[in-house]
Amino acid sequence: METAFVLISCEVGTTDAVTKKLQIIDEIKEVTPGESFNVVSKVTASTKEELRDAIRKKIRTTDNIRTTMSLMVTESQT
Repeated sequence: METAFVLISCEVGTTDAVTKKLQIIDEIKEVTPGESFNVVSKVTASTKEELRDAIRKKIRTTDNIRTTMSLMVTESQT
């Protein structure tokens, strides 16, 4: 399972509407308010390609999102 945290900046006054739209995307497991970014979402998918597609095609195309920053989670090596 691949995971990323996506930090999202929204247009002024649209955070609640964006949050509601994000909550219906299957790959998004958590959506929480942020500070420097309006919304922080946890995204998971089976493969890295599916994860990238979800971010590019589903999250970034959502109305009223100005910018995103994706932080990919990697497994630590022991």
